[in-house]
Amino acid sequence: MKIFLISYEWKDPTNRHEDLILAIKQYPAWCHVLKTQWFVCHSGDSTSIFNHLRPHIDDNDRLLVSEFTGNHVGWLGQKAIDWLKNSSQISPD
Repeated sequence: MKIFLISYEWKDPTNRHEDLILAIKQYPAWCHVLKTQWFVCHSGDSTSIFNHLRPHIDDNDRLLVSEFTGNHVGWLGQKAIDWLKNSSQISPD
């Protein structure tokens, strides 16, 4: 499986979109990294994730799905670091 980064932005901060969060949590492995960013493991591609999540956001919201590959630098909490280490060892389907 591959790791993807999901980022979103609510244009209406009072609309919490719990259904989007529930849809993200349907993936086999996930980690809530930052306020509006998640890592997920998925055997498909970014388009399939986007198509799965798009019905759960409003037209004026923003959604970005990106395959998490290559060289990255960041300052994350230990939970996210551990999740990335463990998820990178999941074998592809």
